[in-house]
Amino acid sequence: MFFTLFKTAPNLNTCLMDLYVEKMRFKAVSYISRSYRPTLPVSYIAQVLGFSSVSSDNDEKDSDGLEECIEWLKAYGACLIADNNGEMQLDAKDD
Repeated sequence: MFFTLFKTAPNLNTCLMDLYVEKMRFKAVSYISRSYRPTLPVSYIAQVLGFSSVSSDNDEKDSDGLEECIEWLKAYGACLIADNNGEMQLDAKDD
């Protein structure tokens, strides 16, 4: 709910919410990794955690947000694996 509100907040409210984005993302990933076992698609995590960049093309926006999410997860030490289709997955068993 936080990230839905973050995307739709009017005026300068997003500037105030920026202070809590990292903390909320970290807490959300820890709760998600406990709830969804054994793996979870990174594309779902990127959508839930509000990873997206401003661009005109929707596919480009999704891939940029996905790459940003993958880098963020790696920075926090998440274990990422690729499934048979090549899609990145968060391995919740190792976290």
